[in-house]
Amino acid sequence: MRMSCQLYVLGTSHDLQCDSAKCLPTQISAFRGELRKIIETHHIRCVAEEMDAEGLCQYNVDSTIAQPLALSLHIQHHNGDLTSEQRRLFSLDQFALANAFNRGRKFNQGFNRILSEVRERCWVARILAKKQWPTLLICGANHSQNIAKLWRRFGLKVVILHSDYAPSTEAPVPPA
Repeated sequence: MRMSCQLYVLGTSHDLQCDSAKCLPTQISAFRGELRKIIETHHIRCVAEEMDAEGLCQYNVDSTIAQPLALSLHIQHHNGDLTSEQRRLFSLDQFALANAFNRGRKFNQGFNRILSEVRERCWVARILAKKQWPTLLICGANHSQNIAKLWRRFGLKVVILHSDYAPSTEAPVPPA
């Protein structure tokens, strides 16, 4: 029997993903509700996130919104981003390289593009290694299309649920 490596992608902002003070409580609540709906509707067995412990520290949080939700629903969760040490081992230490060459904006943009491409490939490899299907990947909006293209290179099914999820900031209209 062939394994169905189904991936669902939810692109969003890291502020929303991490319950940043920049987000309204209603936005966080809507995001949490959207995650629950996605997990239940698509029978998600694993949530993977573009995040690591260092990223959580940047947002002054211990976990993302998805992590405790996954735990409460008894499904796998993992943060899949490269740590700064792993980036250094790959010679992708952004600051050291940029300082060494300091060739301006075009060089920095090119370097950042390469860094993103390497990170995205690592996420895909780590998701494949987990073998938990279907999987939901939560990543920055600027990665959602690239991840889908990478996944399709394997001939695998991917659905972008949201390229750039942002809950409405408007108050709900009460029923008449």
